[in-house]
Amino acid sequence: MAVSITTAEAFFISPAKLRILNAALFLLNAGRSLGTVLIMPKKTEYVNALAAAILMQHECEPTYRETVFVEEKTDDNQIVWQGDVLVFDLSGHRNAKACYAWQHYDGDGDTKIFAILENELINSPKRAVQAAIFVDAQPSLHRVVKEMEQLKAQIDECRNSLRKIDIKAAGLIVSIHATRDIPELPRISP
Repeated sequence: MAVSITTAEAFFISPAKLRILNAALFLLNAGRSLGTVLIMPKKTEYVNALAAAILMQHECEPTYRETVFVEEKTDDNQIVWQGDVLVFDLSGHRNAKACYAWQHYDGDGDTKIFAILENELINSPKRAVQAAIFVDAQPSLHRVVKEMEQLKAQIDECRNSLRKIDIKAAGLIVSIHATRDIPELPRISP
């Protein structure tokens, strides 16, 4: 079932927001859903979907220029990533003149669309892929914060448990040292 927007709904939306909304609707309608993977049946639809993603993310008009095959390898010749990167010329962006875009399926079956703006360091499709690999390899700040919150919750839970059984840290240390002198504790059978 296709998603669309009526002219009555469009009347109350600014032209810039309408372009972004139309791009989002295109992304929803362009591919067939297979779990979380977006399958593009035709190359033109794939190009249009990446152009829509660029429009949504960077709020500028992309024009398809070319497709470049990129292969990124480690020093010992192991392939890290390979695939086609689409190059788009941009109009309406205050800094970038081009954008490098591609769709990547990760090992979990999820799809990511990358839309990397050209700048003084990222001036080719290969550099865009290298930047994406570098950024993706870095630990996510959100993940680190979440792990720290989980650790804090575990520490708080341990403290609460110790308070409930009324054991002080010093008493626990004395108990541990005392049990070291006992060769083997007797086992109690049920």
